[in-house]
Amino acid sequence: GVLRNVPFGAIYADPPWPTLNRRRQLGNGTHYNLMGAREIVELPVAALAADDAVLFLWVTWPNLPLSMEVVSSWGFRYISGCPWVKIASNGNPWLGLGRWFRECSELLIVAIRGHVRPPKVVRKGIILEGRGKISRKPGEVQQWIEGGFGGPYLELFARRRRPGWTCWGNELSEQEMTNAKIKTRT
Repeated sequence: GVLRNVPFGAIYADPPWPTLNRRRQLGNGTHYNLMGAREIVELPVAALAADDAVLFLWVTWPNLPLSMEVVSSWGFRYISGCPWVKIASNGNPWLGLGRWFRECSELLIVAIRGHVRPPKVVRKGIILEGRGKISRKPGEVQQWIEGGFGGPYLELFARRRRPGWTCWGNELSEQEMTNAKIKTRT
């Protein structure tokens, strides 16, 4: 199948960013396959977005420079960002992997194209939430998107379905998969 419900007013994406360690082929150990930088940059996301659209892009710290290239190549311009500090069950920051720092946070980048106004409800500039299953992001973000930005809504690299959203990702079952691949508008 092909993504047909375009153009999307809000796009939410959590790409499987490449690792800077060339020996590792999988993300976070052996949990999921990674994509190459060019593969992510060259996804035809610009063709899926409305003229006035907002992009919410999760990024790991080592891939911050690449994320700016992705934002631009997908047809958006960077506006702001917010860190998610992952909290362990003991209430302290969860200590993840890392070569320079034990990364206990990820960034949520916000980018727009066209004319998109900020939401009426401006949320705090940090997310403090426990770490769930591998790669699962805080649910409050998608609720905030739904409450503050117009759709239709698209989630790229989805791991599960969400009512009211078009979801695309290789971890969705055939029944869950809204559409199987991305194709540009023709």
